[in-house]
Amino acid sequence: MIDIRRKEDCCGCGACYDACTKDAIIWQCDEESFSYPRVDTSKCVDCGLCNKVCPILNSDELNSRNKSFTPIIIGAYHKDADIRFTSTSGGAFWGLAESWVKDGGYVAGAIFYDHFKIRHIVTNTVEELQKIKGSKYSQSDCRGMYREILRLLKAGERVMATGLPCQMAALRQYLRKDYDNLIIIDLICHSVPSPLLFEKYIDYLEHKYNSRIVNYHPKNKELGGWHQFSFKAYFEDGQIYHQNNDLYTNVAFDSIMARYSCFECHYKNVPQPSDITIGDFWGIENVDRSFDSPNGVSKIMLNTQKGADYFKSLTCFVSKEYTIQDAIISNKRAWTQLKPAKRCDQKARERFVNNLHHKSFSYTVQKYNRQKLSFFRRIYSLIKTVINASE
Repeated sequence: MIDIRRKEDCCGCGACYDACTKDAIIWQCDEESFSYPRVDTSKCVDCGLCNKVCPILNSDELNSRNKSFTPIIIGAYHKDADIRFTSTSGGAFWGLAESWVKDGGYVAGAIFYDHFKIRHIVTNTVEELQKIKGSKYSQSDCRGMYREILRLLKAGERVMATGLPCQMAALRQYLRKDYDNLIIIDLICHSVPSPLLFEKYIDYLEHKYNSRIVNYHPKNKELGGWHQFSFKAYFEDGQIYHQNNDLYTNVAFDSIMARYSCFECHYKNVPQPSDITIGDFWGIENVDRSFDSPNGVSKIMLNTQKGADYFKSLTCFVSKEYTIQDAIISNKRAWTQLKPAKRCDQKARERFVNNLHHKSFSYTVQKYNRQKLSFFRRIYSLIKTVINASE
C-alpha cells in the first residue's frame, strides 16, 4: 500500500486514488493545502495497485520509455495573432488541442472552478477548451481524470491528455499500455506553488478592491508582452487589477512554497515519457533573435514518432527546428527542463506558512521579500569587505 513518509515522495498526482478499487485512499490536505494520500487500512486489501501507478516509485521505467527516440525541438507560434496574444506563450496548446477536438477527440486539462480552485476535466467542446487554455500556476486536482480517460480509450474515443510531467507520467503508468488513440502532452514545469498561497492571493486582491473576482488571466501580455509576467484580474463591480511582477509572482516562482517533491523532481529529462512537451521558449532571443516575438514563442519537444506525426499534420503554426544543444543544454534560460527547483530554507518556509495563516498575504510576502533583500545585501557587504581587505 502507499505509505508516504517523506513529502518529497508524493507529487499529488492522484493516480493512486483513481487506481484503488476499494476506495481505500483518503485524500488529505496539509497546512499548505497540498494533498497527500492516506490509506484506510480497514478497506485496503493490499493489492498493490496504488504503488504500481505511482510516477515516483516507477520513474526509472517511465523515463526509459522514449530513450530510443531522438527528440525533435521546435520553436513555434500560432499563425492567428489573437490566439497567440491570449495564450501563455506562443499558442502551442491551442494549436494542438483545437484541431483534436474539432476532429471529434477529447482533451484533458486543468481549469479554474469554484472560485479559482483548480482541477482537471476531460472535454470534447471548444467552449470548455477555452477554460483549459492558459497557465494556472498552482496545483491541479487530477482525481477522476485517469478513470475517465481509460473509459474513453476503451470505448474507442480519441484522447489528448495535458498536464505536468509527473501527472502525465502517472497517466502512462495508470493505463499500463499505450493506445493508438491517445496523445500525451506534458508541460515544461519549474515547480508547483502551494494552493494555500494562491487562495490567499485571491483573497488579498478581493479584499483590496472590495469586490469579487470574476475572471483572472495569469501571464497577460498587454503590459510589456510575453517577456513580462503580467497578471490581470476582472472584478464583479467593473474594476480591473493589472500589474507586472506582482506580489504573487515574487513567491510563486520562488521555491519558498513549492511542493516538496519538486525539490527532487524525477522528470527533468530529455526526452520526457510524454509524446509531446510544450512550454515557453525562454532564451529564444539568445538562440535565434530573428524568431523572437513579443507575443510569445512556444517550445515544442516531440518525444515520440506519434507526437512528431501529429505535429507535422497541423498547419496552424509558424515553426522552426532547433538542436537540443542550442535550445536546452546551452540555453541558460532553459534550466527548468533539466534541474529540479532549488530547495528552500525550511525554517524560513515554516515562518512564511505561519504568517500566511495568521497575517495578511501582503504582509507575509513583503516581509519575505525584505528578508531576501537583506540577505543579498549582507552577502554583497561580505564580498565587498573581502575585496577591500585584499587590496
